[in-house]
Amino acid sequence: MRVRPVELWRRDPRPGTLTLAFGVTAIGAAGLLSALLLYRPLVAIDVALSAAIRGADFPAADGFFTLVARLGDASIVAALTLVAALILVAKSRLPEALLLALGVGGGSVLGAVTRGLLERERPAAEVAKVLTVEGYGFPSGDALQVFLLLGIGALIFALEARRLSYKVWVLALCALVCGLVAYAQVYLGVHWLGDVIAAWIFGASWTILCFAGYFALLSVDSGQDHHKS
Repeated sequence: MRVRPVELWRRDPRPGTLTLAFGVTAIGAAGLLSALLLYRPLVAIDVALSAAIRGADFPAADGFFTLVARLGDASIVAALTLVAALILVAKSRLPEALLLALGVGGGSVLGAVTRGLLERERPAAEVAKVLTVEGYGFPSGDALQVFLLLGIGALIFALEARRLSYKVWVLALCALVCGLVAYAQVYLGVHWLGDVIAAWIFGASWTILCFAGYFALLSVDSGQDHHKS
C-alpha cells in the first residue's frame, strides 16, 4: 500500500521541516550572493573587514594558520571522508555512509560549479602571505569542504550519541575547526571574508537538504514496514 505524504509528515515531520529550512537558507544565500556581487557598499565592507583580519599580523602563527588552512585541501577532505564512510559501513551504517559521502562530494562539486559561474576574484596576489592560489574564490572551496565534512559528520554522531555532553563537545569542536579554517583563509589573504561566509551558508543549505532527504527515506521505509505489519 502506498504511504501518503500526509501520513509521513505526521509520523516524522523532520523531512518537511528541514526542507522548509533549506528554502530559508537558500534564500539567504541568494541574498548574500546578490549583495556581495552587486551592492557596492557591502563589497567595500567585505574588503575592509578582510583587510583588517589580514592586518592583525601574527608572524609566529603564520605556520600554524598555513597548516590549518591545508585541512581544507580537496585531497585531505576526500581521504577523511572515505575513512569515515568506511568506518560507518563497517558498523553496518550504510545509509549514513552514503549521506556523508554524497553530502561532502556533491556539495563540493556544486561549490566548484558555483565558483566557475560567478567568477569572483580572490584578493590580489601581493596581499597573500602564502603562495597564491589559482581559481575563483566565491564561495571558498576549502571552507565549504571542511564545513560539509565536519558538519555532516558531527550531526550523524549527534543523532546516535546518547549523552548530551558528547554531542555538545563534538559539535563545539567541529565548529571551532570550521572557524579556524575560515579565519586562516582570510588571514593568509587567499579569500575574502564574504567568500567563507558564503561557504558556510551554502554548506548549511546543502547539509539541511541532504538530511531532509535522509530522513525522508527513513520515513518511507518505516512507513512501508508499518503497513506490511
